[in-house]
Amino acid sequence: MPDPLDGLSAAQRAAVTHPGGPLLVAGGPGSGKTRVVTRRIAWLVEHGVPATAILGLAFSSAAAERMRCQVEALVERPYDELWIVGFGDLCRRLLREEALEAGLDPFFVSVTRADRVALLLERIDDLRLSHHEIRGNPAPLVASLVARIDQLKESLVGPGDVRRRAEGLLGRAGDDPAARARAERELEVAAVYDRHDDLLAERGALDSGDLVLRTERLLRERTGVRQRVAHRFGHLLVDDLQDASRAQSAVLGHLRGHGDVTVTGDDVGALLAGGDDSKLLAFLEEHPHATRVDLGRSRRCGQRILEAAGAVAAAGGGPGGKPARGREGVAAGEVRFWRCASERAQAQMVAGEAERLIAVEGVPPEEIGVLVPSVRGEGGALASALEERAVPFRLEGRRRCSSAPRSATCWPGCACSPTPPTRARRYAR
Repeated sequence: MPDPLDGLSAAQRAAVTHPGGPLLVAGGPGSGKTRVVTRRIAWLVEHGVPATAILGLAFSSAAAERMRCQVEALVERPYDELWIVGFGDLCRRLLREEALEAGLDPFFVSVTRADRVALLLERIDDLRLSHHEIRGNPAPLVASLVARIDQLKESLVGPGDVRRRAEGLLGRAGDDPAARARAERELEVAAVYDRHDDLLAERGALDSGDLVLRTERLLRERTGVRQRVAHRFGHLLVDDLQDASRAQSAVLGHLRGHGDVTVTGDDVGALLAGGDDSKLLAFLEEHPHATRVDLGRSRRCGQRILEAAGAVAAAGGGPGGKPARGREGVAAGEVRFWRCASERAQAQMVAGEAERLIAVEGVPPEEIGVLVPSVRGEGGALASALEERAVPFRLEGRRRCSSAPRSATCWPGCACSPTPPTRARRYAR
């Protein structure tokens, strides 16, 4: 098998071969943080650590799958015994294994956001949303309420907390009609939150937020379970700690109380400047004698890209600090930062820039790329803006929907076609 230390820098090698105890691996985007995690897992296995004693944790299933593939290329079996999982998968597996202690049916159903939106739409007449605007179609409103519930659960805020805060706002509103309207809407949010959780409980279902909250409660209240998990996983490795929500951080606080824990995160200096809510600062406070390894220069991004990312973070109220060092030999290019009032304004700005590049500078449309966090989310507004200007484009990532306009896309399982999605050819969007 390949040597886990091949191709590593001196700093990466020091992190991978860390002899034990709390370890913080810091670096900017592309500096090799995930590579350190995967190589350290392989190095531990190579040095006799049982695969069942290692827990590799990412904050999405996709990131965990990439980590697993990298580790499997480095170790011989039994790599299938390794726990390299996304956070939701970890919580789901722990709750099923400890269902009796958690007070759950071990065959509980894990539901998606779309499932919950459909469930609330079936009961829309019971929600009494008199202070929210439905505008003839309740689906967007219900979807936004479900997204709000998810955000509240990530912040460890329950329906009772929302209700008490709304009642306080109502008491202070006085004769201000706008303030009273906001408070009334918050009271309705609390009621929908309660109803949402009641409907899930009736069906023996848990959403993504419940998985984390029930796991946190289990580990906090059941000392025996917490000790079993800590004894089982003698080596905990967490990639991109800064991505943890407040609820996930609480779970991690119960998991990382034992000795050998490795976490990675973005630029230590920038995060420490962020104040007491910094995940890395909390880790260092919890483990004051932790070893810190700074990976330094990014191996993926040019300096201009990193500086632009820092500018965006600072403009959004994020921490400042000295930007990470970028990859050498990468063309700087030009970076501009637009701050738009709304999603539609952002789409119009992008479409206008694409039109200018094509008409004024003669750039072929296929050489223009627009990256969006979600084709389903931002793709629609961008497609409409491009169509208004007759700019040719193609949305990638989802198959085209035969029952929708030419610019639209659908998700796997769309009723327009029973065939599975096909991978789009490489076109700029």
